[in-house]
Amino acid sequence: MRRFLIIFLPVACLVALVVGAFQYHGYSIERNRLNALQAHAVSSAATTVKNDLESIGADLQLLVNSPALREAIGSPTPNWEPVAQELEEFAYYKSLYERVSFIDLDGREQVLFDLAEQFPLSPDVRPLTDDPMAWIEGARPGQLSVSGLDIFTGEDGRDHLRISVFTPVEDLQGRVRGILAVAYHGERFLENLQASMADAPGVGFIVNAQGQWMPYGEWVNVWPEDAEAESFQAVDGEAWEVMAVVGSGQFVSEEGLYSFITVDPLTVVPERLGVALPAIGEGEQGIAQASWKIVSFVDAAILAAAQWSRVQWGGLILLAILLPCGGASWYIAGLLNSRARSTIQARRLGAVVEQTDDLVVITDAEGAIRYVNPAFLRKTGYQKAEIIGQSSRCLRSRRKKHGDYQQLWDAVRAREAYKGVLVTGRKDGSDFYQETTVTPLREPGGATVGFVATGRDVTERIRDKEKLQRLAFQHPLTGLPNRALFRDHLAETVARARRNGSMAAVLFLDLDRFKKINDSLGHKAGDTLLCQVAERLRNNVRDSDIVAHIAGDEFTILLNDIYNAGQIHTVAGKILQTFEPPFTVEGQQLFMGVSMGVAVYPNDAEHIDKLVELADTAMYYAKRLGRNQYQFYSTEMTAAAHERLRLETELRQALGQRDFELHFQPIVDPLSGRITSFEALIRWRPAGQELRPPSEFVPVLEDTGLIVSVTRWILKESCLQCRRLQAAGLHDVSVTVNVSPRSFYQSDIVSAVKRALQFARLPATNLVLEVTEGLLLEDNRAVRDALWELRALGVHIAIDDFGTGYSSLAYLTRLPADILKIDREFIGRLGPDPRDTTLVAAMLALAQEMGLRVVAEGVETIDQLAFLQSRYCTGTQGFLFSAALPIDQIEAHVKADRHWPWQDWMQKH
Repeated sequence: MRRFLIIFLPVACLVALVVGAFQYHGYSIERNRLNALQAHAVSSAATTVKNDLESIGADLQLLVNSPALREAIGSPTPNWEPVAQELEEFAYYKSLYERVSFIDLDGREQVLFDLAEQFPLSPDVRPLTDDPMAWIEGARPGQLSVSGLDIFTGEDGRDHLRISVFTPVEDLQGRVRGILAVAYHGERFLENLQASMADAPGVGFIVNAQGQWMPYGEWVNVWPEDAEAESFQAVDGEAWEVMAVVGSGQFVSEEGLYSFITVDPLTVVPERLGVALPAIGEGEQGIAQASWKIVSFVDAAILAAAQWSRVQWGGLILLAILLPCGGASWYIAGLLNSRARSTIQARRLGAVVEQTDDLVVITDAEGAIRYVNPAFLRKTGYQKAEIIGQSSRCLRSRRKKHGDYQQLWDAVRAREAYKGVLVTGRKDGSDFYQETTVTPLREPGGATVGFVATGRDVTERIRDKEKLQRLAFQHPLTGLPNRALFRDHLAETVARARRNGSMAAVLFLDLDRFKKINDSLGHKAGDTLLCQVAERLRNNVRDSDIVAHIAGDEFTILLNDIYNAGQIHTVAGKILQTFEPPFTVEGQQLFMGVSMGVAVYPNDAEHIDKLVELADTAMYYAKRLGRNQYQFYSTEMTAAAHERLRLETELRQALGQRDFELHFQPIVDPLSGRITSFEALIRWRPAGQELRPPSEFVPVLEDTGLIVSVTRWILKESCLQCRRLQAAGLHDVSVTVNVSPRSFYQSDIVSAVKRALQFARLPATNLVLEVTEGLLLEDNRAVRDALWELRALGVHIAIDDFGTGYSSLAYLTRLPADILKIDREFIGRLGPDPRDTTLVAAMLALAQEMGLRVVAEGVETIDQLAFLQSRYCTGTQGFLFSAALPIDQIEAHVKADRHWPWQDWMQKH
């Protein structure tokens, strides 16, 4: 680079100096041309203005000397018709004036011709100016007055631009009898002015003696009354200071280039036609005040752009010259540096090869090692003397098959390059993965004289790749094949069974109650349990069968080479038996069931995804039939599954469309017959259909989880209806709501209760929540905490289906129970068998001893009621009293203040 700069810089400076001088000279020529164009433009505009004004003055003098006009103003009874005809002919002939009129001493327009109207107008038409008397009073014989450019609104309602010129009219005795006025087309005046300046690149405008201006194209008064409005002087005061004292010229200010010339409209006509000028006196407008300045302006940005354009062109020319010069300089410098650079490169290349962490091996054409770098020696453990001269084949792994090297040998024999991953052996016999690139060394003639091999240790990358492959096809917890790998095995098994004419079976397994165990003991315990399940499943199938863990608590088993259904029954039975012993997790013994569905190829389906789907359907039916069993798929299952799917869809729509309704069954004091509470029972009335019993849809709500949303709705609606009944007259009545276990597991039941009570403004003591005994037996800490928090609010807790559980009664002392509801199964068996009577009596006695209230469900006979009365039961519920009723029917009965039917016969008995 230093040699290049020494050669190039002097040449570059010389070229830059020449190009700069050339461009400056060109810019000066362009600037002079621009100045000349601007000066010519304003000069042409001034000539145009003078010509227009001289033409107007000549026309006006011609009209003043008209015989018809002289005769009319000298007659005591003037005849204006010849004057009007003469003005009309004049206006049509000239076609330059919008209006021509004669104004008498009284300020009236005696004669007026308007070219736009195309006929003479009567004297009552408005005058040409707003104050014609001002012109008459100030007029002098032989004087011409120019109004300037004015805007007026014509009869058509549009604005027009004009120049008005006035002159006094004298009779034969030299007395002033009025003024003659013409209105010249202002638009034509400006068009002529603009056309004369069209060749100039600048913007043209007119400035009067007070510094007021109007750019072309904007219809505003050129000289407004307010001297500060539209003032050019205010826009560029520096430029105006120059123009105000100089008649014409060019100069540059901060805003740009100005070219101007002064035109005095009041002096143009008198100079050519010999008309007297008005005197310049105090209070009068003199010649200097009436002067116009025609200006052409080029913005500074345009000047700068022209200058910058020259700079750019100069830069391009300089670049076009310097590039070849630079190339030549670079080439010369390169020749000078070539030898030194070659020496340095050779030295650096040797250092790179010696110091790189990549493994480098150079062999001759026959494969004998001629050079190895230090990195190779460190990685393989060889000494340099031990490896030089040896064949490169000695580097193969001693424990790997030689097939990995076959592509390498083929490339070497073909004298071609090779790239791949090889397993290389160390001196101590260990191996490592090496990403290797082999390149032939060729002479200028093309003959191969050796090979250069470079390698990099990629053992960690290969290990990570193998790990990712395991994660992609194995479950990370149990190590069993995952869904993807199971599908591959199933495809292979089905293909083999198709060839062999055998069968294959898919068993779909789902652990019973695993979620509850996982939630109660924690995920760590759940993971341990899953691993133990996986181990038991592996130990109960053949080595050729596949056990897969596809998700959560779901497993699949693939049985191949099946020739009869008995083989499948045997395996399924063994799996059920292997779940009979308890699982030991964190010191606790847990009993776990499993539900299985079985689908068989080719009997049930031939497509692998369909087989898994049908096995899943069969597993679902095994769960519905009581769990811990297996079911073979049948076509009826598919129809039922579709029906269930339809029912699920309708239930979701019903929740959104409010198709659910509540009926209320009274809970009666068996001694007084008084209603103490109503149990809210959900009903479903699809649009246009009969009521559907809860047994048809509540299980589906539970399975799909919709029961959580439905429970929130029931809570809110029940509290509202309870308040409604209290307002109707049942002041102390409460409402009982069944709460699904899912509402405790999947939602914040406490918040839902609070919101319902607050929305209905119902005291918490008037709400009873029924929970199943099975929920309490799970001993879930979250459930216990929620129950105690509800109890703290004042809500009563009732244990539903009491006596149907399979555990001890110790939970009654640990949980906040207020009410025991004896299941209808026990009440229905009350009769001659003393054991049934004793069991119910024991439940009543237990509740009384613990201070709990009791509600007996399913009371249907007077004998059952009598037994419960004798045992001081606190609440009864059943068809003996009433079925569940709509709220409207109950409210109507209460408002009518009628006795309930059972109250009458209870009083009699």
